[in-house]
Amino acid sequence: MDYNIFCEILNKQIFDSSKHDLIKKISNYPDRYAGLFRPTKPKAKILQNFLQSNEIRFGDALEIPI
Repeated sequence: MDYNIFCEILNKQIFDSSKHDLIKKISNYPDRYAGLFRPTKPKAKILQNFLQSNEIRFGDALEIPI
């Protein structure tokens, strides 16, 4: 696989919209990140969501046929 094609796929799948999607999720579903009975702090939950989302997107990027 060509390195430039690999970088293009990763950038498109992971980095182009990941922060935008996270901010959208936080604004649409704030109760998922902060609440009275949440054992995790909002900062930790946001980081967890961001990292897991990127892991899933990375796996999806590797499954794209060339």
